[in-house]
Order: sequence, then C-alpha cells, then structure tokens
Amino acid sequence: MHLFTTITTKDITVRYISLPTGLLFLALAGIANATTYRWIDANGVTVYSQTPPPSGQAKAIKAPPPPSTSPDEARRRLERQQQFLRDRAEDRELRRKKKDKAEKARSLRRQNCESARANLKNLQIDVRRLYKDPKGNYRRLSGEERQKMIETAQKQIEKYCNE
Repeated sequence: MHLFTTITTKDITVRYISLPTGLLFLALAGIANATTYRWIDANGVTVYSQTPPPSGQAKAIKAPPPPSTSPDEARRRLERQQQFLRDRAEDRELRRKKKDKAEKARSLRRQNCESARANLKNLQIDVRRLYKDPKGNYRRLSGEERQKMIETAQKQIEKYCNE
C-alpha cells in the first residue's frame, strides 16, 4: 500500500493520497477531536464516555490540548518546578527553625526574668537570710554585699523582663 499516488503529465505533477491512507487520516482526525461526555448514572456513579447517555443529560468535556513544547523544554520546565518546590520546602524549614529558636529565646528570657524577680524579692524581704557562697559555705551578707546583689538583680530584671 502506498501513501501517495503520483500522476504526472507533460507540465503538471499531482500527488493524491491513496484511499486507505485518506480514510486512516480521517479516522484519526475524528478521534483527536472526539468529545468526551460526563454524567451521573442512576446508581450515582460518574460515567465518562465518547457517546452521550440515552437521556441526553451530559456535560461535554473537551480534551486538553497537546503540549506546545518540546520534550526537552518540558523536562527543563519540570526541573525548574521541582527546584522551586525544593526551595520552598527549604525556606519553610528555615522559617520553622528560626521560629523555634526565637521561642526558645523567649522561654529562656521568661525564666531569667522570673529568677531575677525572685532573687530581688528574697534580697529585699529577708535581711538575715543565709546565702551559700561559691565554696559551698553559708553566711550572712554584709549590707554592702546585699546592696550589690540587689542592684545586680534589678539590672537583670531590666534586661530580661522588658520585652
């Protein structure tokens, strides 16, 4: 079977598509432009078909157009999209880590604030209280030492309690 039939005369050459080839092209064109129908049958099942239902109650669905890019361009586009998604995931992870770090800093700041306030309260209320020195010995603070510790606690309150 030949795709084309050639007829040549003295001045003109005409090419005709052979009958079987022409029919094949027409059939393929019909398939390419075929309409798909969607409807819900009596059992509630969604049906897709190239022929409409007997009741005629169907929605015609157009087939998506063929890709307008070459396979290489489609591959590059897919790679760009994948890279974009990886970048977004990385950004989300960085934001999450930054948020966690900030929350830990806030929590530590609150703990330091509460500790500084408790220290100041203890220093102001109980003048005769025993304090443990770095060597592990207990002793009472002199007025000057106590005042220094009060000032330190007040500085810590300013530092940690003012957000």
